[in-house]
Amino acid sequence: MAAGRHRSFDKDLALEKAMRLYWKNGYANTSLSDLTGELGINKSSFYAAFDSKEKLFIEALDRYTQQQLQPTLQQLLDPTQPIDQRLRTYLRAIARVFSPPNSPGGCFMVNSTCEFAAADMPEQATEFISNLVQKQKHRLIDFFTHEKEKGNLKSESSPLALALFLMSINSGIAVRARSGIPLEELDEMINHAVQTFV
Repeated sequence: MAAGRHRSFDKDLALEKAMRLYWKNGYANTSLSDLTGELGINKSSFYAAFDSKEKLFIEALDRYTQQQLQPTLQQLLDPTQPIDQRLRTYLRAIARVFSPPNSPGGCFMVNSTCEFAAADMPEQATEFISNLVQKQKHRLIDFFTHEKEKGNLKSESSPLALALFLMSINSGIAVRARSGIPLEELDEMINHAVQTFV
């Protein structure tokens, strides 16, 4: 008798679904049963594909960074546009990524940062998030250092202060978007923020 066919498993699609589930619910509020149900697999298949809930969370957050955050950052770094236009385009792109129906609500990375600061999250996941935040900070410090050297910024604040301020704006946009604030109001916030830099 011929052996039965194994059901094909699209790991990339499963990772996309897991990313959006973690993004919506957070690490602690996403159970293994939630994941297997969303991915349509049993527990043994889950462990074979992803090893653990924590490792899948890290893969999902890495996917989010590559899919959502890196493309918006490239708009900020584009040297062919004026600095004010780049800042505005960057922040507006972030606002649209964070706003429903484009997302489950807010920024996955910001949500995760808040979660590990307030709740019990495994050490490996916490370290991964901390490293992402540090990389983002240093990329922005380099960006503002370069722009100050070119004379493109009116602010006398240090590149570190400017980087931290921009990260705070990002977090504010994420929180406001998650709460359902219309994009028109986020744009007002963005326009005011850009004026503080240039």
